[in-house]
Amino acid sequence: MFTWLNKQGVKSSDGFILQRVHRFYYFFEKGDKKMQVYVEPGVPCEGVYKDSFDKWMPPHENIVISDEEKESIKMNVSDALNFMGVSFKFIKG
Repeated sequence: MFTWLNKQGVKSSDGFILQRVHRFYYFFEKGDKKMQVYVEPGVPCEGVYKDSFDKWMPPHENIVISDEEKESIKMNVSDALNFMGVSFKFIKG
C-alpha cells in the first residue's frame, strides 16, 4: 500500500520511499540507504535505467547489492511508479 508524500513522491507500507527530485532521477530510500534511479524522460514513457540498481549512494556505496536485492528494488520502483501513474519501461544502461 502506498501513501503520497507530495505530488512527486510516495511511501510504501513495505518501508521504502520513491521521490522524484530531478528531471533525470528519483531517490529510492530504504532504511538509511538511498540510491539514485536514473531515468530518460520521454514520450510516451520514461526509460528507467537498469544499472541504477547497482549501488547505494554514500556512505553506503561499498555495500554490495545482491542480484536478488536488485530485483526486489526494481519491483519496488515498478510498483511505486505504477501507483504514481507514471508510464515507464526498464532500459539498458
